[in-house]
Parts: sequence; structure tokens; C-alpha cells
Amino acid sequence: MINNIIISNRQYFFDGDTLQLYVDEYPIEKEEVVYKTENSDILEKATFFITDSCNGKCEYCYEQHGVSNMSKESADKAILYLYKKYTKINKVSFFGGEPIINYSIIKYIVEELNNKIDVDTYEITTNAVLINDEMLHFFNIHNFKIIISFDGPDFIHDKLRKGCHHKDVLEVINKTKKYPIGNMVELNCTLTKYHKENISDKELEKYFNDLDVKYNITNVFTEIDWIKLPDTSYESIINDIDASYEHLLNNSLNVGVNSYVSTVINAIVYHNYSDLFCNELCNSLAFDIDGICYPCVKLIKKCKIGDPKLDKLNNKSNPVCNQCWAKGLCVLCTASIFLLEREVPYSSEGCNKKQLFDYSLHKLLNYLQDEPEKFQLIIDNYYQ
Repeated sequence: MINNIIISNRQYFFDGDTLQLYVDEYPIEKEEVVYKTENSDILEKATFFITDSCNGKCEYCYEQHGVSNMSKESADKAILYLYKKYTKINKVSFFGGEPIINYSIIKYIVEELNNKIDVDTYEITTNAVLINDEMLHFFNIHNFKIIISFDGPDFIHDKLRKGCHHKDVLEVINKTKKYPIGNMVELNCTLTKYHKENISDKELEKYFNDLDVKYNITNVFTEIDWIKLPDTSYESIINDIDASYEHLLNNSLNVGVNSYVSTVINAIVYHNYSDLFCNELCNSLAFDIDGICYPCVKLIKKCKIGDPKLDKLNNKSNPVCNQCWAKGLCVLCTASIFLLEREVPYSSEGCNKKQLFDYSLHKLLNYLQDEPEKFQLIIDNYYQ
């Protein structure tokens, strides 16, 4: 299925079956579909949920605070599972609760994995306030990406993230800059209605830019009235697509890229067609406190690997998708749909994802047509 786009009297043909882009004319002989495949002995991501305990009490937290930590025995169970199936893991992630509470198990897992499996990168999502110099030294040795939950200026952060004081987090952020891994630190701001009522988007971005650290701003998922954002509109997604291209063009510290933009760029560069909405469900795993394996961290204790309902939701074989040129590049969080957090967009003819992919593709091709040097800059900055 072809998406034919005309820009300044020049024709572009995007083949939805092969994800190839052609200029001026479409070839007579069609190329074969290239399906995205993974090496069976290489795992894209393994997530260890190592504690349900937390030193903070964020207003919008969806986790049930507990007192349980992953033990060495449970860690060994998970490590053995990985060792039997994989020779390499591209990314190992530590999650919680607050994972630093169980720091000894982080060290243990890293040391055991390094002795058994080739691990490309490690990362940890943390509120940071418990991190000390010894931990930073360990993270630096093992080339950790540190994702720090940080919601902006003190009058906002301290209101939303009780127990994780702004000044303490900021102190750790500044400490990380002394280490080589400082350029891998990323701040994650959870945007809420409280932000919208107390600080402008421009002021919030300026605050993060002044910190001189990479950051990502993501919308909160909650039903709490005073922090819940309005439902995402078509216009807001369009604005986010525009902003993503601007951030890429300027190599902004704001590293958050709209999914429509990232998917279009990956399609044009790598042409990896997928019949699945979420490839992570096929090449990533998550382990709970007991070392039991699940499809992803959202589905811990909620859905087992190989659940037929999940597999069906993740497949694009439905009447609406079958008639869509964007079928091969479309992405969704299947776990959210499984948990009934989101409505299935392809359940009717009202799915607007095709229009959003079209807008994102059209905008990128405008750069290619009129300002090719900016097009290349967007691509280069995206993959740097």
C-alpha cells in the first residue's frame, strides 16, 4: 500500500509494505518485505524489579508500597533463566519501588551477569536521594545510564514527590557531572496538571536547560483530579510532533521524541516492517521480586508470557490495520491495552493514527525537499 506525497511538484512514494521511500517514480519491480527479526540468543532488554519499597511517596505513584526486596536466591533464579537462553543482553534495567534501597542486589546481579552473559549497557530509574559516592563510583565503572525522576523547580517537585526533596536530588545530579557517566544521566519529569497551573512550558524547559542535563518530559497517567491532565487531543499530538523535530534539529537537551517521529525516522532509515504493535513483548523480559519472569514490567503479576489474549492484542491482523499504509510501522503499548488503561484505536474506522503518521512523514519530507541539510541534521541527532 503506497502513500503518495507531493511536495513542491515533486512526488514521493512511501511503500507501506517494505517501508522504502522512492522519489519521483515508483519502481516497476517491488522489493520484498523486510520483517524485523531478532537473534534468538540475544535479548533486547531485561528489567529487574528488585523492590516494592520506596523512601518517597509521590502523589501520582501507581505502585503499591511494600517492604519486600529481591533476595540473592531470587536473583539467581532470574540470572539462571537468562543464562540458559541468551548469550547477550543489550540492556539490563533496575526498577522499583526505589531500587537503591536494594543496592546490594544491584551489585550482585551486575557482577553475576558480567561473569555469565555479555551485557551491553545497564540503567537504573531512581529518585536519586539515596545515591552516595560509592554507588556513583560503581555505576561509573559499569557504565550505567542513570534516569533520575525530577519534576522541575522546588515548588513543584517538592509538592509532587514527597520525601524526595528537591535540594537532595539536585545535589546528586551535580555530583554525577564529576563522573564520565555524567553525560549519560537523564532527568525524567512527569508532567501534571499542577505543572500547567504553576509554570509555563517555556519556563519549565528553561529550568531543565539551565541544569545542562539531558531530560525527558512525559505526561502523567493518573485519575487524581488535581494532577490529572486533560485527555490528549489530536492538536496536542501535532504540536508534540512539531516540537520533536525542533528539538532534533537543534540537538536539544530535551531528548523526548514523539513516537510518531521516532517510528517514521526508523522506518526510513532501517525499513524494519513489523506485524506487532510492541516488539518489546517479544524480545524483552521483566523479573519480579521472586525472580519470576513476565513479558514486561507493566505486566508483572498480571500477565504470563505466552498469554493468548496478549498475543492477539499485539497482532495487527484486523480489518482496520489491513487497510492502512502505516500498518508496518505502527506502534502501541499493548500492555496498557491489556490492562484496559487505553482504548484499542483500531476497534473502529475512527483510528487517527494514520493521519498522524502521515503528518510526521510529510513534515520530515518537507525538510528533505526544501532543506536537505536540516533533514540530515535531524537524522544524525536522532541516532547520536
